[in-house]
Amino acid sequence: MFMSILGAYFFIVFSIIIPVYGFLIITDYTLEEVFSQSSTLNSIVTIYGRVLLVFGFIYLFDFLSLGLVKRIKYVNRVYYPIYRFISIVTFSGLYRNIYYLLISNFKKWKVILFLIFFTTITLFMIGQNTLSASLSSSLSQLEFYGEEKENIIEALNYDNMNSSSKNVRVTIQSDIITTNTLRLFISDRVRFNDSIKLVCDNKMLDIESDDYKLNCIKNFFKISLNDSTIDINKWFFHKHTTTNNKGVITYLDISHLSNGLHQLRVNLNRRSADNNYADIPFYIDR
Repeated sequence: MFMSILGAYFFIVFSIIIPVYGFLIITDYTLEEVFSQSSTLNSIVTIYGRVLLVFGFIYLFDFLSLGLVKRIKYVNRVYYPIYRFISIVTFSGLYRNIYYLLISNFKKWKVILFLIFFTTITLFMIGQNTLSASLSSSLSQLEFYGEEKENIIEALNYDNMNSSSKNVRVTIQSDIITTNTLRLFISDRVRFNDSIKLVCDNKMLDIESDDYKLNCIKNFFKISLNDSTIDINKWFFHKHTTTNNKGVITYLDISHLSNGLHQLRVNLNRRSADNNYADIPFYIDR
């Protein structure tokens, strides 16, 4: 039973978690962007996960029924590759013979009934623990922590908090600003390329002049301060001094802002429904 449960975890890890995180690494998307309610990727990942879970339940039924699905004519041709893949990722070869031994020495219905009873009790206890955690009055519970970008201060967004080993997306010099200038750096991302080309309607962007490229970037990034859009006069190519990320940098005049808390927002000009890329709060104390 332990090996079967462990096999189920391996199935989820190898078929869902590793592919999803591999996609994030290759495309530079974040989990927040993928699972955003308005994101097309959210629907794709959800469908992908549900299809794999259906395959997993079919395999489980086939496993408990001693290969009933594999014995169905014509179905076995389609099912066999799925069976081989799930058998490998769940390491079922290590415990399949143990299950067959149980089936051989006890009545099948008793073994299956016991497994159903064991699984039901396990799920019930998990549900009770989850309910107990959600009803707790302690503020240390994980579900209390927020997920909306505009309500989170990320250390990666501030140069004074960010270490040289951290990858950056959007940064300003500090969370507390004592000058009249805000230095804004945006790291380049692989997934920006196609969107920037669409903004410029030019597939040969790589051979154009720097001024042309920077103008495209100017039209791609939409910067706002406290919900007021800012027209950026000039972007510069820049390599982050501590993280070595390549990107673009600009300087914003904030002399007109009063002391107190303010919000910088970076939006992307692209076809995706969720174009909010970064929200960075900062405090002015001159």
